[in-house]
Amino acid sequence: MDNDLINNQYNTKKSKYLAKLEYLHSEYFTIKKCIDESLPEFNKNLILICKDSNNSNNNSDDKLCKENTVEYKVKIPKQNDLNLDLDLDLNNDEPDETSKIITKLYYKLSKYIHPDKTNDSIKSAYFSLCKQSKESKILYKLLLIAKKFDIDFNVTDKEYSILDEEIIMLNNNINEIQLNFVYQWLNESQPEKKQLILLNYILKKNL
Repeated sequence: MDNDLINNQYNTKKSKYLAKLEYLHSEYFTIKKCIDESLPEFNKNLILICKDSNNSNNNSDDKLCKENTVEYKVKIPKQNDLNLDLDLDLNNDEPDETSKIITKLYYKLSKYIHPDKTNDSIKSAYFSLCKQSKESKILYKLLLIAKKFDIDFNVTDKEYSILDEEIIMLNNNINEIQLNFVYQWLNESQPEKKQLILLNYILKKNL
């Protein structure tokens, strides 16, 4: 097979993987941002519905109404952008192989973005993220950093296998966060159904 054709196929596959990971990553944190920004309004409406309920039943417990914060149905990592904590369970015969791959890429990136290696403040700022990604054993974030700064890197079948696992984990995180009461409430347009979501939250909390 022609070498140019092989290279084109390789670059196309790599680009598709990175584009998918960028999209999933952005999707997760977009939803999380919506939830964070909507939480105060959700709390406000939650308190109002509790007060209405108490006015109709003086014997009801008003403890929930006095709360200033609301627990999520789904636990959402309180982390900044590009810092999603994935708990990957890679079932392979070489448990240290993933760490070796990530460490190798980490040191390659360090040559370009470590504060001792560059005067570029943006690159230096990404180094801490690079370090966190290594410690968390998250490959895709290192690859996205490499892409951002046009740092050449190869992706082998082993890397693609790891990325497949991370894609699954990102999809799972997105599916879970979409079950969040605040997010469901935010995306509901009918007042009756919005109120029902609030009531369901109260019932869930009090179980």
